[in-house]
Amino acid sequence: MARYSAMVALVKRETTYATDAVPTNAADAILFQDVEWTPMEADQVERPMVLPYYGNDPVSLVATRNRLAGSVDLAGGGTPLGTVPRYAALLRACGLAETITATTRVDYTPVSSAEDSASIYHFLDGTRQQGLGARGDFSIEMQARQIPRIRFDMQGLYVAPTAVALPVPTLTGFQAPLPVNQANTPTCTLNGQAVVLRQFQYRHGNQITMRDMPGSRALRITGRQPTASVTIEAPDALSPNFFSAIGNLVAFSVTHGTAAGNICTIDLGQVRLLNPRYSNEDNIAMLSFDLRPEPTSAGNDEFRLRLT
Repeated sequence: MARYSAMVALVKRETTYATDAVPTNAADAILFQDVEWTPMEADQVERPMVLPYYGNDPVSLVATRNRLAGSVDLAGGGTPLGTVPRYAALLRACGLAETITATTRVDYTPVSSAEDSASIYHFLDGTRQQGLGARGDFSIEMQARQIPRIRFDMQGLYVAPTAVALPVPTLTGFQAPLPVNQANTPTCTLNGQAVVLRQFQYRHGNQITMRDMPGSRALRITGRQPTASVTIEAPDALSPNFFSAIGNLVAFSVTHGTAAGNICTIDLGQVRLLNPRYSNEDNIAMLSFDLRPEPTSAGNDEFRLRLT
């Protein structure tokens, strides 16, 4: 009997789309949480038939794929500075470009073409299944007194499972995460003003399309509509006055971590501030906004994750 808790996932960036990158236990294991594995999804093509009796018509399956969803801790790549995090292949397969500044930082920013893809191996006890040409979407959640996490939702081209022994993954490359609090999250600004952060959520909003036709079988990113929201302690009186900025473009930034090699900064260069609303927490007024990230005229700059 297979043990559901005995899971391992390996992810490696592909150099050629849908060509197995052969991820290894030592270099490509991912420290996931809250994993959801769907071994096969498919579209059903029905054959409507006129028959003298009731019943379902036969169907054929097309666009077969599988799906891996799971969360990783938001943490840096470690030292020396400029080291990519172990989850880098996932970020790149979600339509982000990786820019390494040696001994300084790693930046992840959106692209709108030539997105990377990944090979995903999923092991469930004694079974291995591959998802090739994988691409997906991600979201980030930061909540006070909790560990910040990145949630990935990846789709890969279906490959039939095979019997393979459960590997022993090497997970030493992952940095220890830090809870979101005053000591670990030194800076959060909205419209240039320092705020007391309760919660921040961001979804990259990739649109994933499965193309299955003669000459092409691929998962493609065909669009992007990011969304975000933030909850802060409501400022006294109207200082700063965020209401005067409703409907306008403002900047949002949050930095988490203080030690070199484990500092993560999320910048939304310009977001439209929308839908203010109050709530009560411990008899303290909280103020929430929807944030609509919008690119500048240069494009591909509405989001940046910087690791230093």
